[in-house]
Amino acid sequence: MPSELSSGKLPDFEDNKLSRLAREIKGILSGMGCSEVYNYSFTSAKALMGTGEDPQVALRLKNPISPDLEFMRTNLASSLLRNIALNQDNYKGISIFEIARVYFPNKNDLPKEEQRLCIAIKSGSRFVGQTYFDTKGIIEYLLQKQNISKPSYKKINSSYLDSAQEIFVSGDSMGVIGLVSPKAKDSFGIKGEVSVLEISLESLVKYFGTTKQFVPISKFPTASRDINIVINKNINILEIEKAISESALEHILSFEIQDIYEGKGLPESKKSVTINMVFGSKERTLLDAEIIKEMNAVIKRLECIGGALRE
Repeated sequence: MPSELSSGKLPDFEDNKLSRLAREIKGILSGMGCSEVYNYSFTSAKALMGTGEDPQVALRLKNPISPDLEFMRTNLASSLLRNIALNQDNYKGISIFEIARVYFPNKNDLPKEEQRLCIAIKSGSRFVGQTYFDTKGIIEYLLQKQNISKPSYKKINSSYLDSAQEIFVSGDSMGVIGLVSPKAKDSFGIKGEVSVLEISLESLVKYFGTTKQFVPISKFPTASRDINIVINKNINILEIEKAISESALEHILSFEIQDIYEGKGLPESKKSVTINMVFGSKERTLLDAEIIKEMNAVIKRLECIGGALRE
């Protein structure tokens, strides 16, 4: 047969932002040392109940391949916690993630699907809360790399997470982060501290692909100062960050929690928190008196939540 060129117009390329976002997230997380896992879209009633889900509202398969895989997943956390339970004896620290769909019943129609990202971290660190801070740092770095604004957090109650926080981007709810409760860990047979983050990529994708805005660097020098406060252990870091942010001071360019200490030299109910603050102006070099004034304003704001300058 003679060779002939095909005729007709080639279809136009349609960019799938959700797939592109998922690919970029996988690359970033892998570069940070997290391992990607793949699980069945099915799970067990026990796993669902371990994460506070009611199996009665999940989709049940008519012909499951195993009694442990008879329900469609309504979250990814149940699978990742099972992965940790199966591998915890072989690894001191585990950092894993999965990007996959979850499924919800939809009356008189096909199931509703939602693409999600779940990260689970188990650390060998003795520092209480370390995995939570690791997970929080990962999501903030992830959003920063995608030119998405820094997330905010709101304390919520969760059926399987302690210190649970709902994650928001520009006022839109994205998901949850928290430490897995002792009850949930017992359900999966997990030893040690584990943190979990689960967010909706379909909610996040509308902020993906935004153009990075560059801000000119000031020609005037900045000044870095540290303060050390003593505060009750039940006051979490998010409350401290919120208190500083609400100070709304003119010359604070950024601040960061540098260290948390509990133990010798402090009352049992207290912890010491070291905060680094960077001050600067685009118009002039700040005077020491101006910096001290704003530092005092921050300290005063922290006193409103029970903090006191460490002597």
